[in-house]
Amino acid sequence: MRAVESMSEEFEQVQQQAVVYKRKMEAAKARSAVLERDVKKAKDSIQTLLKKTSTDDQLIDALRTEVAESRRRLGQMNNDLNSTRASLARTTSVEGAKVLSVCLHTGLAHPETRSLWVLAGGRV
Repeated sequence: MRAVESMSEEFEQVQQQAVVYKRKMEAAKARSAVLERDVKKAKDSIQTLLKKTSTDDQLIDALRTEVAESRRRLGQMNNDLNSTRASLARTTSVEGAKVLSVCLHTGLAHPETRSLWVLAGGRV
């Protein structure tokens, strides 16, 4: 009879251990689910950041291109300005009034003559 009681006690202990292990397993499953959800969120965030980084790189490249084009145009405008200043330096006198012949490369001059006559005093 002692053997039956011993086996009965051992069986109860095993059942209690099974309940404890089952609870631990359920808790581990819950933690695992939470961690998997966190990993998915982190991966999604990383993908979003990578996409934004790619878009930012494209915008930076476009801005660099725009800056380079602006610098090129500025250089051309400086050259045109220097050319205009050189033309302004060449003044002539017509019937006592100073007349300046300016060749404008910016398209502001009369389309047929591409030049502008300026009387002394700054009047056109």
